[in-house]
Amino acid sequence: MRRSISSLRNESEEQEDLLLQSGWMYADLFLALTVIFLATISFVPEIGQAGNFNGGKDTNAGINTATTFNYAKGYTLVVPVDQFDQVGTKVSQFLAQEGLDRSTEIIFAQVIGGFNPESEKPSDGQLRAITFAIELNKKYPTLLQSAQRFIESSPSIASGKVAMRLTFAAALSTK
Repeated sequence: MRRSISSLRNESEEQEDLLLQSGWMYADLFLALTVIFLATISFVPEIGQAGNFNGGKDTNAGINTATTFNYAKGYTLVVPVDQFDQVGTKVSQFLAQEGLDRSTEIIFAQVIGGFNPESEKPSDGQLRAITFAIELNKKYPTLLQSAQRFIESSPSIASGKVAMRLTFAAALSTK
């Protein structure tokens, strides 16, 4: 019996302890990731308005960078749920007021339905926002055509109203 216990003990002592090596594996992995990160950030090209990917001047870039921009000033409006027809007029007024071209597109639209937290659930506000967005798409099918849309709800907005946050960009010709 002693012989078998001592042979088992010798076998277990001969096996490597992987727990001690896991720390070194982690250190090696961290070092490799650091090297990869440093290598990738050192070769990032500078992309300017009048430059090509190598930083040189390129007059045949094919894109007029003076007209391809995201307008820095967003537009927020709050309207009653049943007055979605005001949105097109208000957006047109905003574009004219800011001196933006009529071909300017909405590229981001956040539709937020209001709800009363004392008597309603957040899903009630989301349902208002969804209904509003559907009716808006029926009335103005091209208004949010290029927009990424988010539907949300908020108790900060009165029940029965919907807020819209819009981001604009100049239209980019794809011809």
